[in-house]
Amino acid sequence: MATNVNAQLHSLTNLITTSVHDIISVYASVGQTVPSLDSLEPGPFDGAVEDVPERLKANGHAEPSALLVVTQARIADLLVDKPEGLHVDQLAEASGFKDADKLGRLMRLLASRHVFREVKPNVYVNNRLSAKFISKYPMCDIVGLQTDEGMRATAYLYETYTTEPRVPNETPLQRAYGVPLFDWYNLPENKDKGERFNRAMVALGDVYGKGFLAKSYPWGEFSGECTICDIAGGNGHVTMRLLKKHPQFKVVLQDQAEVIEQAKEYWAKEHPQALADKRVEFVPFNFLENVAVAGCDVYYMKSILHDWPDAECRVILQNVRKAMKPGARLVIHEIAIHSPARFAQRAEERAPEPLLPNWGASAARTYEADIRMMKMFNAKERTLEELTTLWHVQFSNFEPFGLKFRGLYPAGEMDLVEFVAV
Repeated sequence: MATNVNAQLHSLTNLITTSVHDIISVYASVGQTVPSLDSLEPGPFDGAVEDVPERLKANGHAEPSALLVVTQARIADLLVDKPEGLHVDQLAEASGFKDADKLGRLMRLLASRHVFREVKPNVYVNNRLSAKFISKYPMCDIVGLQTDEGMRATAYLYETYTTEPRVPNETPLQRAYGVPLFDWYNLPENKDKGERFNRAMVALGDVYGKGFLAKSYPWGEFSGECTICDIAGGNGHVTMRLLKKHPQFKVVLQDQAEVIEQAKEYWAKEHPQALADKRVEFVPFNFLENVAVAGCDVYYMKSILHDWPDAECRVILQNVRKAMKPGARLVIHEIAIHSPARFAQRAEERAPEPLLPNWGASAARTYEADIRMMKMFNAKERTLEELTTLWHVQFSNFEPFGLKFRGLYPAGEMDLVEFVAV
């Protein structure tokens, strides 16, 4: 199989190279060069492919809609241990889908994207990509959140930001559902959606790399014990991983009271030794209302600020800063957005030309996350400059009690942005 895949990759390389030569030759035959994407002038062959890129983009809603259907219907589960595959009639009957023809058309769309494989007309098997959508895997929760609540909110982006808000700080999602997200989750009929959201948040953390905190930050600078306050850390699975690597450290986990109760059960199951050694402490709090536990060496915040507009971020930061002793560190674990403009990139981070300097489509997930924060919370993923200036706006009048930017540590698709209390 490996040899076959290697051969396929070589064939793909040859196809790309040959196609590039063909394109250059065709343009040369009419005395022109291939037009640049930066140019506004029409190319000689634009009429032959009129609006194709625009149509491809405009129809981009179809694929996530199909993913929502197959994950909710548990199609990948039905194909487990079915190497010969199942016909769409069987899949529709087993999943409760009312129309086998419509299910088959959705399946064919996904198979064209290498999600599932059509082995005979209307007969499908799992492949490496569709296997990720078996319900025991967290990808189902991520897909459900983003293609259900997320897609509905997307449909209201334009109306929300071009008309008068019906309530202050109205989000596109709030316009879609009539209430803020978490109020909607608290409705009895949406209990399962709220549970899916919580699972998706843990799963997204794993996608972006929960292990990066332990290996990307210079923990060796702490020669002995170190107390880390995990601000709104959920069940604490990220700092648990850190504690397993550095058992001499201590974690103070802070979150809402009901979350803390769940976290206690999680640690009792996953790391009982930390409880026995009193290396973890559970302290309920609300970061918009309460000051964090005082005197810790490091205050760690993962994927918190991106959920909130600037004003609320400053309240959160103030409640953390009040707890920090001189020299204590604040580590913000977030996506640091980069501009596609070449002048905006640090030289060591730029992609080689002719790629966009921010690596273009390969980095699209970070920009999609930014839009997700916009439509659900009126919040954002921030640039490094925006992260570092959040604090200065709030504390410009009393610099001695502020924070000083100390460094940035790449951590996969996210970054660890470090400040020190001065």
